[in-house]
Formats: sequence, structure tokens, C-alpha cells
Amino acid sequence: MTALGRWMWRWSPVTIHRALLAGAAVHAVADSAALTVVQLAAHWRQWADEQRRLHTFDCRFGMPPDEYTQVCALFAAAGADPHLGAAS
Repeated sequence: MTALGRWMWRWSPVTIHRALLAGAAVHAVADSAALTVVQLAAHWRQWADEQRRLHTFDCRFGMPPDEYTQVCALFAAAGADPHLGAAS
């Protein structure tokens, strides 16, 4: 993978998150990323978990719980469980 490809992959969860919150369909976002809905959910969740941890340390940063819950519900409605394999 090229440096540009790695950079795009690293930051794609931010775009996924924003697109879903803006009303984009989960399947449409997955198609545009050339991923399955399950792969998209897993990729987003890896990033989202870190954002949630960051928010617990300083609520000015990271992802608020309501945003996490909202996007999880969108993935669940699309048939992907973003909590699958979640660490306790």
C-alpha cells in the first residue's frame, strides 16, 4: 500500500462517521469504500473505540456517547453488529 493509501485508510473512519451522521445510507458508504457493511463497521469501530476512550479523559475531545450510539444503531439496522467482538 502506498503512503497515500495508508493515510486514506487511517483517516477513513472519520469520513465514515461524518457521512453516517449526515444521513448517508450505510450500504452506500460501504459501497463507496469498497467494503462490506460488516468490514465497514469493524473499521469504524476500531477508530470509534479510541475516540470514546479519549472522550472519557477529556470531554472536549473524542466521541460523545450519543454519537457512538447513533452510528451503532445505523450499523445494526444495516445488518452489522459493531459490538461484535467488543472488549469488555
